[in-house]
Amino acid sequence: MPKTIIISIHPEYAEKILTGEKTYELRTRLPHDKPERIIIYATAPVSAVVGTAEIADMFDLPLTELWKRVRKSACVTLDDFHAYFRRSDTGKAFVLKNPVRFPSPIPIASYGLKKAPQSWQYLAEA
Repeated sequence: MPKTIIISIHPEYAEKILTGEKTYELRTRLPHDKPERIIIYATAPVSAVVGTAEIADMFDLPLTELWKRVRKSACVTLDDFHAYFRRSDTGKAFVLKNPVRFPSPIPIASYGLKKAPQSWQYLAEA
């Protein structure tokens, strides 16, 4: 099983991950097996890979519990949190650590992909 995933993130959240301010990345679905790291693809207008981070953990919790756990480091408002998970009873999150910003953005094609994933996808190991 590949240990790396590429993940599409809005540029403002990608920036907060790379500065270390955002340590929880919220998702509606997670891989079955915990990857070791993420490759961060910043969506438009950047439309390129901007860095990487290690995945310390990932979890799936009822929304009330999830909010209590992530509210200080997910960099989202409660309203945005509820809007994102509006069709879910539980919420998922990656716990991120050791972010690394690439010196310059890298085209998605450099990772053997024609387009960025809607959410995330495994990358083949090199």
